[in-house]
Amino acid sequence: ATRPRTSYLDLVTALAQVLELAEEDVRVLSALNLGDQHAERLVVIASRIEAPPTLDDISGLLDRFRLGFGVHDTPLGLAKLMAALAGPGHSFYDPCLGFGTLLAACSREGGTSQRQVLAGQEVSPVVALCARLVFRMLGIPADVIVADSLATDVRPGATYERVVADLPLGQRLLSQTLSQEDPRWTFEDPGTTGASPAWIQECLHHLAPSGRAVLLVTPSALFAQARAGRLRQRLIRADLLDAVVGLPPGLLSHTPVALRSEEHTSEL
Repeated sequence: ATRPRTSYLDLVTALAQVLELAEEDVRVLSALNLGDQHAERLVVIASRIEAPPTLDDISGLLDRFRLGFGVHDTPLGLAKLMAALAGPGHSFYDPCLGFGTLLAACSREGGTSQRQVLAGQEVSPVVALCARLVFRMLGIPADVIVADSLATDVRPGATYERVVADLPLGQRLLSQTLSQEDPRWTFEDPGTTGASPAWIQECLHHLAPSGRAVLLVTPSALFAQARAGRLRQRLIRADLLDAVVGLPPGLLSHTPVALRSEEHTSEL
């Protein structure tokens, strides 16, 4: 005899019990109607975690889940390196959150104080929900918003001691995506050829005075001319660039491109 097929809502109920989800999270998860395969993975991941879990536990269990969604997330070793470069702090921000590995690593690097402020944005509702689940499993309070960080500044006026970001590779902007009147574009009009100038300025806009930003970028962000070149010159003249750390090829499984980690310190 074949085993009866478990309904999606049954899987949501099981996950909610395992993680003791709030009613709002249960409603969001129910409305998403994930495919059975993805929902089952969530339940398996959550049920195999023994309290208190470590970031290593969750990252390892999430590897197959990441592949199932086809979404890039910062490898744990790289996330820990960036967190160490960022250093301890009371508030952290990641505008391109993914599954939350980088922000979670920063929280662990900075201690586990309940007074920490963790804020992140993710354009995909499904991935944002997964990030919320990761933070809940780790017992880390985090404010996760579903939003396109470049199209709209959903945290106007907010600044953070540490800003970290694994910037999307090869992203191009549509001409109608960004407003030229947006106050975030202090150093350079981001244009439409590549998203790196916009992402870098988004991060700096939310960086507190004397704060530190650690950004993972491709080499093109450091050597391209035109807008990217003017942005680099202005950041250097403003004494906002502390260091550029070269990383070897192969750190990201989905690309052979070598990467660079930029460290910015705000003295504005």
